[in-house]
Amino acid sequence: MDKVQYYRRKSLPLEMHKVCIVQKTRIPSVEERVSAIREAGFNSYCLRSEDVYLDMLTDSGVNAMTNEQLGAMMVGDDSYAGSATYYRLAAKIKEIFNKDYFLPVHQGRACEHMLALAFVQPKPLRAKANGIINIMGYIGGAFATVLGLFLVLSSYINAPDAERNLWVIELPFIIASVLMVISALVLFATIRENRIEEEMAEELALGEQMAAVETPIDDDKPMSRANKRMLLAILGAEFLWFMSDNALGTYIGNYVIYYLNSVSSATMILTILGGVASVVGFATAGSIAEKIGRKWTISCGLACTLVGLIIMCFAAPTGKVVGARGEFAFPTLLFAVWAIKGFGMALVHNCSFPMVVELCSSKKIGRFTGYYYAASMSAQTITPIALGFVLDATMAWRTLPVYASVLTAASFAVFTLLVKNIKAKKVDHVKGLDALGADD
Repeated sequence: MDKVQYYRRKSLPLEMHKVCIVQKTRIPSVEERVSAIREAGFNSYCLRSEDVYLDMLTDSGVNAMTNEQLGAMMVGDDSYAGSATYYRLAAKIKEIFNKDYFLPVHQGRACEHMLALAFVQPKPLRAKANGIINIMGYIGGAFATVLGLFLVLSSYINAPDAERNLWVIELPFIIASVLMVISALVLFATIRENRIEEEMAEELALGEQMAAVETPIDDDKPMSRANKRMLLAILGAEFLWFMSDNALGTYIGNYVIYYLNSVSSATMILTILGGVASVVGFATAGSIAEKIGRKWTISCGLACTLVGLIIMCFAAPTGKVVGARGEFAFPTLLFAVWAIKGFGMALVHNCSFPMVVELCSSKKIGRFTGYYYAASMSAQTITPIALGFVLDATMAWRTLPVYASVLTAASFAVFTLLVKNIKAKKVDHVKGLDALGADD
């Protein structure tokens, strides 16, 4: 950013660009906004964009573009293969980073998994390593959840307009932005990826030989029929369990507020309990998988989740008024349900992604990562629509756990019946004096 100096020698910062596009917007009235959010069931994903003046949900693709960027879009080549745009990107990466090869991905989360799982951990250790990654994520999520105990959304929704505190909505976004900047700075300052890869070259090569697959992986040959069947079965089961899990994650707030008539802060306590149980699951999943295999670890996780969801089907409003605005006491049964579900789904998530990328070499891990996320993201896109039809037909929030139970049961059946249990090959550990080499 440049500075412009005035005649009194006072300098002010000045951005050296002109805005090329102006899009007209409107600010709906308070009455219109209240009506829109109520019609959307207080679910921001169900709001129409024309009812939103300041979009804080969409996190990409909403900033202004320069005239050079807009011009580049007009001459871009969208060919599926041999695209001129791709070669321009490759040339620019070579110019800036001096790298001959690169792998475009759809999101930062895909980069994290690829770097952590493909270039740091040998294949037999991926279940344990994935547990560490998820534990750290849940610790961060727990911090955000604690904020929800103090910034109670239901109090904001139920309060009169004059008494609403806007910081209940704004503060989480501000804190998240600061933490993201800190996280990026720590990452760039501490991680030396190339050096780590060189130091672990032998372990990574050994990991390829010890992979838990039905037939060996060969980059020069098509994927074997057995491995292809296993991949499709895993992805099919994954699609179903994400349909179930995302339905609960998306609508549990509405379930608590509108069916149980309890305060929304109760969902924060649920999340904390589920997070603690998930941490236990992530910490133990690798060891469990070493003993019984990843297939049966995932099957046990799905069975635990199914038991919890069946119990949830019998949850009902307590009818005991404890809140200032008539809210009922929260049923303690759901705390046990969320702990069971948290532990079970931790076993599932911890072992499922390594099972998918186990079926390829490190050269194709980007493609198989895409398969995994395509299945999960498509499920997360479809399930709100499917559940919406169910809720419209039944007009009852209590159908939420029934919907999730049916999908989890289907996922358990697909995974248990169609996926083979193949344990990673064991390593003979040298003990005692035999562990000393010639240089020791």
